[in-house]
Amino acid sequence: MQSNILEDLSSLRMIAKLIPEYCGGQDEESVSENAFNLLYALDEVITPMGYKENVTYKQIEDFVKMDSAEEKLSEIIQKSKEENAAEVMKKKADELAKQRAELRRKQQGGSPGSFGYKGLDALSSIGSKFRGSGQSGSGSYDNNNDKGVRSLSSATYDFGDDNGQGDKVRIERNDDYGGRKKYGNNDSDSDDNNKSSRKKKKGGGGKGMSGMSLKKKKNRDKLAKEAEELDSRTMDIAKYANLLESKSGGGDDDDFDASDLPPIEIMISEKLFVTFDRDGALKKFEIKGDMEVAVNDPSSTQCVIETNINPSKKLRFGKPTWRLHPRMNSSQWKKGILCLKDAQKKFRVGRSSKTSILKWRMTTSDDSNIPITIEFWPEAESNGTITVNAQYNCSQPLKNVIITFPTPSRQEPEISNVDNGDTAFYRNDGEFQWILNDLEEDTEGSLEYVVDDVQLEDLYPVSVHFEIENTYSQIEIKDVHDVDDEQKYEHKAKGTCVAEKYIVES
Repeated sequence: MQSNILEDLSSLRMIAKLIPEYCGGQDEESVSENAFNLLYALDEVITPMGYKENVTYKQIEDFVKMDSAEEKLSEIIQKSKEENAAEVMKKKADELAKQRAELRRKQQGGSPGSFGYKGLDALSSIGSKFRGSGQSGSGSYDNNNDKGVRSLSSATYDFGDDNGQGDKVRIERNDDYGGRKKYGNNDSDSDDNNKSSRKKKKGGGGKGMSGMSLKKKKNRDKLAKEAEELDSRTMDIAKYANLLESKSGGGDDDDFDASDLPPIEIMISEKLFVTFDRDGALKKFEIKGDMEVAVNDPSSTQCVIETNINPSKKLRFGKPTWRLHPRMNSSQWKKGILCLKDAQKKFRVGRSSKTSILKWRMTTSDDSNIPITIEFWPEAESNGTITVNAQYNCSQPLKNVIITFPTPSRQEPEISNVDNGDTAFYRNDGEFQWILNDLEEDTEGSLEYVVDDVQLEDLYPVSVHFEIENTYSQIEIKDVHDVDDEQKYEHKAKGTCVAEKYIVES
């Protein structure tokens, strides 16, 4: 197995960062207690064959957490179903409560001497039938006393004389979720019916609680089914998928069908590090670039990339400092060609295994290259507030522009004037943002607001975030082919430039 001293040193530096992070220290006891977590992290750094994996610290953290986009999407969908089910159940419960209240009002309506639907005469008729048949409903009948029913349940009505010698009859009441209630029977019940009624009453466990529980369970199942049907009709899964993708960073993982991807993807990214002083003078302007290659087709792993760059010449921004990956052919790079030093070796396959093959760095003190300038004027007022005037001047097209002002105040700033864009105040983060979105070339705008309960020094540093479609290095991919230059490979190149640290210091 061959070894490369630069890769070995890089691996050791990464391991040195991982040990205190996952063990909380570097002593033997700490490492022993957290051995499993450390092994999982180290497994992402070094392959089983001893090679270094081209992964960042952030990627290792995600891999160890076993963060799954599918799991997050499933959790969001499940939570939505539960919320819809709870809403449907609440509506049904309100409907049932209204029905029960309506029935109680109907029961209690009418004159004090009326019982049920037909009044005293109807109940007297029912009592005479009970006496004639010798039955007592769900109670007991005393044959020795022809006055009628003596031992009955609590739902017994007495409509005899003042001495308590009149007839008594039990009005049977059966409630269900449909809201139906039955009071007595117009016809005499048979013995079989009474036995059946007693068995149901006995099996109900005291006031029919078991039966009610079973009905509640059936209703819950029915409501859950209705909620699920409602989800299938109203829930847009694509909306949750897009939301999840935007939160997880656009989905760079190998979750795609290889047939939908180009055989070779080349990502050219640059990061801006720009610092101004309080008066707006340029203190630092640095650009760091990186070119990454992802091979999605196993038949395209031995590829040669031709660029428009001549490393020995200056660019519009200045002459960059180029850093070539040790496995790449440095003699070919002098011609602007990127290929592996050993023609028998191959690039790794898969988006997650993309390889950084070229890095560069550029610096300048020429403020004509500045994409956007910020004028920031905070002024303390006599009443203790601070009036802030901010202005920007944009010299080239920018995307997703957001200017962030530190504002450690519990009160939202009062906007006096804003030319364009929107504003947002994040109290917990202590930030006030001026959201400008996309800006055209040679445009400007101003913002004025008043903030209370802060000091002048609390309003710094002001930071700006934006994206540029073109890179400062202006690297272009002319062609991608095999090592023998016999076959052309389909490829896709994408360049981005992002303001990583663009601030106005105090």
